Amino acid sequence: MPKKPKDVMLPAVSGVTIDIDDRDNPKVCLVGLLTAEGKRSFTLSENGARMMVKAIHSFLDLLDGSTSETKPKGPAN
Repeated sequence: MPKKPKDVMLPAVSGVTIDIDDRDNPKVCLVGLLTAEGKRSFTLSENGARMMVKAIHSFLDLLDGSTSETKPKGPAN
Protein backbone atom coordinates (compact mmCIF):
# COMPACT_ATOMS: atom_id res chain seq x y z
CA MET A 1 0.00 0.00 0.00
CA PRO A 2 1.54 3.37 -0.95
CA LYS A 3 2.11 5.78 1.90
CA LYS A 4 0.66 9.25 1.86
CA PRO A 5 2.94 12.03 3.16
CA LYS A 6 1.20 12.29 6.56
CA ASP A 7 0.49 8.58 7.11
CA VAL A 8 2.05 7.09 10.22
CA MET A 9 2.56 3.35 10.15
CA LEU A 10 2.34 1.83 13.62
CA PRO A 11 4.04 -1.37 14.69
CA ALA A 12 1.75 -4.35 15.19
CA VAL A 13 -1.08 -3.61 17.61
CA SER A 14 -1.15 -6.06 20.52
CA GLY A 15 -4.10 -4.61 22.39
CA VAL A 16 -6.66 -1.85 22.63
CA THR A 17 -7.89 0.24 25.56
CA ILE A 18 -10.94 2.46 25.71
CA ASP A 19 -11.76 5.09 28.31
CA ILE A 20 -15.15 6.79 28.26
CA ASP A 21 -15.29 10.39 29.49
CA ASP A 22 -18.56 10.18 31.39
CA ARG A 23 -20.42 6.89 31.52
CA ASP A 24 -23.70 8.59 32.47
CA ASN A 25 -23.54 11.03 29.54
CA PRO A 26 -20.77 9.92 27.16
CA LYS A 27 -19.60 12.40 24.52
CA VAL A 28 -16.15 11.11 23.56
CA CYS A 29 -13.88 8.16 24.25
CA LEU A 30 -10.12 7.85 24.42
CA VAL A 31 -8.83 4.88 22.43
CA GLY A 32 -5.35 3.52 23.06
CA LEU A 33 -3.54 1.21 20.66
CA LEU A 34 -0.93 -0.86 22.48
CA THR A 35 2.22 -1.56 20.46
CA ALA A 36 5.80 -2.65 21.14
CA GLU A 37 6.72 1.06 21.14
CA GLY A 38 4.10 2.01 23.75
CA LYS A 39 0.54 3.28 23.62
CA ARG A 40 -0.76 5.59 20.87
CA SER A 41 -3.97 7.34 21.92
CA PHE A 42 -6.65 9.32 20.14
CA THR A 43 -10.15 10.54 20.93
CA LEU A 44 -13.32 9.68 19.07
CA SER A 45 -16.74 11.29 19.18
CA GLU A 46 -19.84 9.18 18.56
CA ASN A 47 -19.71 9.95 14.84
CA GLY A 48 -15.99 9.19 14.65
CA ALA A 49 -16.46 5.90 16.50
CA ARG A 50 -19.28 4.87 14.14
CA MET A 51 -17.16 5.71 11.09
CA MET A 52 -14.19 3.75 12.51
CA VAL A 53 -16.38 0.69 13.14
CA LYS A 54 -17.80 0.88 9.59
CA ALA A 55 -14.31 1.15 8.13
CA ILE A 56 -13.05 -1.84 10.11
CA HIS A 57 -16.16 -3.86 9.20
CA SER A 58 -15.57 -3.04 5.51
CA PHE A 59 -11.96 -4.21 5.78
CA LEU A 60 -12.99 -7.44 7.53
CA ASP A 61 -15.74 -8.04 4.94
CA LEU A 62 -13.10 -7.62 2.21
CA LEU A 63 -10.83 -10.12 3.98
CA ASP A 64 -13.68 -12.58 4.42
CA GLY A 65 -14.57 -12.32 0.73
CA SER A 66 -11.02 -12.72 -0.53
CA THR A 67 -10.13 -15.61 1.80
CA SER A 68 -13.48 -17.35 2.17
CA GLU A 69 -12.08 -20.61 0.76
CA THR A 70 -9.21 -20.79 3.26
CA LYS A 71 -10.61 -19.11 6.34
CA PRO A 72 -13.55 -20.37 8.40
CA LYS A 73 -16.26 -17.76 8.99
CA GLY A 74 -17.44 -19.05 12.34
CA PRO A 75 -16.08 -20.69 15.44
CA ALA A 76 -14.60 -24.17 15.11
CA ASN A 77 -16.78 -27.01 16.32
